[in-house]
Amino acid sequence: MESSKGVCLGIPILQSILSLLPHREKKSEAFANPIVREVIQDFGHQHRKSAEEIEKACRLADGFDDLVILLERPASDHNYVDPFESFVRDSPVLHGVNEVVSFVTHGSRSIHDTCVLDAFLFRPRNVGDGPTENECHDIIHKLLCIKRPDVVLACCTTILMEHRLARFQGSDIESAPFLATRHIEQKPVISVRCFHPGYCINRVPYEPRSRVALILAFCLAFARSASERDALMSIAKAVRPRFQQ
Repeated sequence: MESSKGVCLGIPILQSILSLLPHREKKSEAFANPIVREVIQDFGHQHRKSAEEIEKACRLADGFDDLVILLERPASDHNYVDPFESFVRDSPVLHGVNEVVSFVTHGSRSIHDTCVLDAFLFRPRNVGDGPTENECHDIIHKLLCIKRPDVVLACCTTILMEHRLARFQGSDIESAPFLATRHIEQKPVISVRCFHPGYCINRVPYEPRSRVALILAFCLAFARSASERDALMSIAKAVRPRFQQ
C-alpha cells in the first residue's frame, strides 16, 4: 500500500498529527559503514548463511547513524535472491516500515537510508539451525555500539531479559508508544518503545488505532526536539489503542 497525502497504511491521519510531522532536509546519499558490514558478513559466514541473505542484512543495516529501527527476526520465507527493492516490496513488514518512514519524514528518508536491524539476526522463527539467541543479541549490541545512534525505535518484545540488549525491549500494544532514556557506552539514547509493525500490518482484521499508534512511534523516533516529542506523546496517549482481553 502506498501513502497518499494525509493517508498512511490505509489510515487517514489527523491534522493534529500531520502538523507535527518532522520536516527534515534530505540528506546526501547514505554510506555503507564498512565496519558494520564486516561484522554482519563475518557473523553470516560463521553460520553458513548464503551470500544473498548476508547482503540483504547488510543493505538493511546501511543508513545514517542517527536512528536504528530494531525489529525482531527475519521472516522464514524471504526470497534473498531478489534485488533489494523487490525484497522490501514483497515483505509486508519491510514495505510497511518503508511507507511509514517516508510518510513521517515527508519523503526525505526511506528504508534505503535508515538502519534496520533484527534482534534475532539470521535466526528466523521455527528454524533449528543458525546462531543462538544470545549470539544474535551479542552481534546487535556490538552493531549499536559501532553506530552509536541518537534514537532506537525498539519494535521487538521478545529480547532475552537477561541480556544487556533488553534495555531496548519494545512495548506491548496497549501501552505503546512511550519514551525512555537508555545508554550505549555511556552515550544517552532515546528509546522509543513500540510493538512490532507486523502486529497491525499482517493482522486481519486489525484495530485502526494500532496503525495510528505505530505511525506515532515513528513520528517520535524522527522528531527533532523534546517539544515535538512532548506534543506527539500527548496525542499518543489520547489515541493509544485498547483491546478487549
